[in-house]
Amino acid sequence: MKDSFPELPDDLKGQIASLQTALISLINDSLDTNTKIDKLSERINDLQILQRQTDERLNAVILMVEKFLSNRNDT
Repeated sequence: MKDSFPELPDDLKGQIASLQTALISLINDSLDTNTKIDKLSERINDLQILQRQTDERLNAVILMVEKFLSNRNDT
C-alpha cells in the first residue's frame, strides 16, 4: 500500500505554498458557485410567482368560458 502514494518533494515550503494556492482557489470557486446558486434560487422564486399568477389568470379565463358556454346552453 505504501508504494501507491507518490513520493513527496523535499521542498516543504514549496508544498505548503502550493497547498495554500490550491486551497484559496477552491475557496474562491466555492464562493463563486454559492453566488451563482443564490442567483438561480432568486430566479426560481420569481418564476414560481409568475407561474402562480399565470395559473390564476388561466383559471379565471376557464371560469369565464364555462359560464359563457353554460349560458349559451340554457337558452
